[in-house]
Amino acid sequence: MKDEDHGGADLTPMMRALLQAADCFVSPAPIPDILLLAPLQPRARTHGQAALATLIRDGWLTAPTPGTVALTAQGRAFLASRHSDEPIQVMVVQALCITVNALTKAQDIATLQLVAPHLRALEEAWQPRNDRYTLALTLAMGSLLQACGQPEQARPYVERASALAAALGSAAAPKRPWWRW
Repeated sequence: MKDEDHGGADLTPMMRALLQAADCFVSPAPIPDILLLAPLQPRARTHGQAALATLIRDGWLTAPTPGTVALTAQGRAFLASRHSDEPIQVMVVQALCITVNALTKAQDIATLQLVAPHLRALEEAWQPRNDRYTLALTLAMGSLLQACGQPEQARPYVERASALAAALGSAAAPKRPWWRW
């Protein structure tokens, strides 16, 4: 099935990448814009914001609340006709973990709570992989819960991350801490 079959002929590469990034978030909760724009270089964020606005205007995405987006039926149909893009999935995971780290440091609890269902869903989806990205997601989830004042809920994530880090060896250890204990 071609892009044109779903009206995708006018999509720019930035728009396609943003749609594919939105598709990586398996939670049905609205996606905070910050999560879609985080993988972009700072100088490309303005272009990314314009692309998001166009995707909303053209019906590929909807904006359920200010600062959030969700895929529409048109967007889901277009993405169903395409193969999953592993590099975009990895980029989303990396950006999500870095964003959670920054939000935790800034103590932006409100945004962390918006991010939580997406991080939890991605962390669960990536568990079977047992790779360094799984480790980063698990650490980020523990960090998020700790920052939101839920240390008991964070404990299983920290324990799972510790076991996974040991299994993967030092090469998989994160380059910086994802939480402060």
